[in-house]
Amino acid sequence: MVSTAGNPVEFTDLERAIGLAAVGCSTWHDEEATAQARIAAVMEAAAWVSRLRPLDSPMNVESLITAWSQPTGTWLPGAPEAPLLEYGLPTSLCLDLADDAGPHPGAEAEQAVMLRVMDFLRNHPEGARAYSEFREFLIRNAHARDADLGEACLAAGVTPADVYEPIGPECTAGAGMFYACPRCRWPMHASDTHVACPSHTCREYGSRYLRSASQLIPLGDLLAPDSEPTTGVRRLRFGIWRYTCIPGLEELALRDQLIGIPDTAVEMWPDFDRVDLQITRGTTVWEVDVKDYASPIRLARALLESPPPSQPLWFVIPNTRRSHLNELARRCTALPNARFNTAGDFLRLVQEGAQT
Repeated sequence: MVSTAGNPVEFTDLERAIGLAAVGCSTWHDEEATAQARIAAVMEAAAWVSRLRPLDSPMNVESLITAWSQPTGTWLPGAPEAPLLEYGLPTSLCLDLADDAGPHPGAEAEQAVMLRVMDFLRNHPEGARAYSEFREFLIRNAHARDADLGEACLAAGVTPADVYEPIGPECTAGAGMFYACPRCRWPMHASDTHVACPSHTCREYGSRYLRSASQLIPLGDLLAPDSEPTTGVRRLRFGIWRYTCIPGLEELALRDQLIGIPDTAVEMWPDFDRVDLQITRGTTVWEVDVKDYASPIRLARALLESPPPSQPLWFVIPNTRRSHLNELARRCTALPNARFNTAGDFLRLVQEGAQT
């Protein structure tokens, strides 16, 4: 859901240190960043991390780069245990925390395309339906052939180049070939030894592989995909993939489960994304925003910085984030209309017809 930020929430020293460590990690592994920007980001992070470590064990640039692959709490007391780097890629936790200091370069501009689509369709007959259809098209087509993009983009008032880009060299698995993530369908990053989706959530589902000769060996539960030629194929731009496609997979999964409940109607992104889902069963209506943040602190901060909901609004998180519920409830007491639940528990609530 697109929202307008409210008053910012102040950072603690720990949050500042872990946030800058995440910025350093994500910038260091950003192929578009200059060498100067990479060094500057890591140096600033190392300085802040050192402030919170014992005086006899400061963190220098080299040791911080090595530490990113280790549980964060082992080198920054009080930080989450999850690492910032996995398979040579920044984790969801890293990207979430880095967003507190400003999103990935270009991501805001790319995500602003969705606002342009809203503006284009707002006064069109069936504009809200067309917006939802285009949004689902993007979620279902993280990579697509050039020939399949023109009609969908034209109907939304954008060009294919506004939302799609050529597949980058970091994803090529040989001469003009790539592997699509089995979950999100975005081209996976490929090194000499590993192939993995940039999305930590997808990697948790199993989109991570050992590369051996010309085949992939699964390191999780998802079967290895076949390689595909890059010729005539584009991928979603990073900002649209990360902020529309990845969360959209959870939104559509919840929708697909809800419509299986008898006498239940589900509308996706009603009124041009006022909320993610509006569910009606009998006389009961639920409005839902699906949230999948690696850090409950970061999600709480985002909610507190947005306009508070004027009526009950359910924030539904993946079942794997159940441990976040207590932290969210504790930090969001200033939002009396906010309700928090996992996807599984929310499904049971709708089945029972409860609105509590």
